[in-house]
Amino acid sequence: MDVNGGELDGRGGELTTVGEADGVVYRLGRDVGPAAVAAVYRSVGWEHLARDPERLGVALRASTEVATAWEGGEVVGVARLLSDRVFHGLILGVAVRSDRQGRGIGTRLVQTLVDLNPEMHYHLWTRTHRYSFYGRLGFRRDDTAMERPAGALAASTRKVKGRGEG
Repeated sequence: MDVNGGELDGRGGELTTVGEADGVVYRLGRDVGPAAVAAVYRSVGWEHLARDPERLGVALRASTEVATAWEGGEVVGVARLLSDRVFHGLILGVAVRSDRQGRGIGTRLVQTLVDLNPEMHYHLWTRTHRYSFYGRLGFRRDDTAMERPAGALAASTRKVKGRGEG
């Protein structure tokens, strides 16, 4: 169930307001403009996610859910969820515009996503300097995860073929 009591149905065509605090409106929905999200990502130095609005738009629409924070009609924060909706969810792309940080916006965005299904096991990616922030939200460090960076398979294949094994 979502925070409004409705089913998690993969909706996307609209934004649903789920709360308001200190002049910031919190919304759920995948139909958020990629340019607005790119501006947030740029403000925190994530140019690699912001440089191609078309790809960012695909990522937003492919997300299970997107939580956004709005102030004065402008997106000031974003967090995305990829999930099977039952057992596991991955929270990623959590960012609050640099000039709006320290006001609880990131906390509210993450909590909005977790509240969609509090019984689910949530994972997230973050930098080590953010461990304490996410720790306060109930997350703990887990040494069991691995990652495969973009292009890693191609590089690995070239390496193996170069040794005559491929």
